[in-house]
Amino acid sequence: MKSHRVIWTIAGFVVLVAALSVIVRDARAPAATGTLQPIADVVSHLNETQSQILIDAMKGCLDKDPQARRPNTRLLVEGVAHLAASGALENADTFYALGVMRSGERDFAGAEAAFRKAVALRADWKWGYNQLGIVLHSMGRPEESEAMFRKAIAIDPDWGRAHNDLAILLRLMGRMDEAETEAKRSLELDPESVAGHNNYGNLLVALNRFEEAESAYKKATAIEPDHPAPYYNLACLASRQGHHHEVVPLLLCAIEFDPAYRDEARHDSDFDAVRGDAAFKLLVGAE
Repeated sequence: MKSHRVIWTIAGFVVLVAALSVIVRDARAPAATGTLQPIADVVSHLNETQSQILIDAMKGCLDKDPQARRPNTRLLVEGVAHLAASGALENADTFYALGVMRSGERDFAGAEAAFRKAVALRADWKWGYNQLGIVLHSMGRPEESEAMFRKAIAIDPDWGRAHNDLAILLRLMGRMDEAETEAKRSLELDPESVAGHNNYGNLLVALNRFEEAESAYKKATAIEPDHPAPYYNLACLASRQGHHHEVVPLLLCAIEFDPAYRDEARHDSDFDAVRGDAAFKLLVGAE
């Protein structure tokens, strides 16, 4: 019976993604009712079991793509978020999705409200507190952000992601010793974390420990060769170190895996040293 259930779950997921993918074309067109409306045409007809399959699929994608940068992740998040926005299914998972979507729209007040609803419904949910910490930092409230990360860690002290996100916050707050402690703890708990190695590399760059940073980024690419962030950061590092011939190939890898990095590179001061290079300008579309 268990194998049959797995087969039906996978089949259900494939059908849902296919159905949602069909209406992406409509989602890209302007609509008076907003970005959620095209997805509503499919999601509003889901039964409870199908809704749960959609939620599980979203959570699986967010585990590897927590910022929902990839198209499939964004599509699933929008689908689940509609369940909360429409009142069809209001639980911690659906409000979490709504918060992720609002964050992507840079509606941080809306994201905060959604995440607070999520943790109100599930008070011991580490994911909700951790994501709330990210949003509060984006709103310029670092002390409150730190409190949320530490709450997530208190719920699960062995969760590497929360230690990693706290390390990022502490680095941005200039508390470098504490940041390195948290970053190392994150990697002790989850040595195969791409985000952990990538963000540890960012910390090492901030400490001017460039060789160690390069090693950290390369560990991330070895773990997950199609993850764009480490390639982007290796390109930044190559530019800063004067290894200009390495910049475009590394940046090309990042852009192929996530086109959003093209615009990011266009405005990133790390690439000032190669901004006049013809290949760089061609790659990022600079004038």
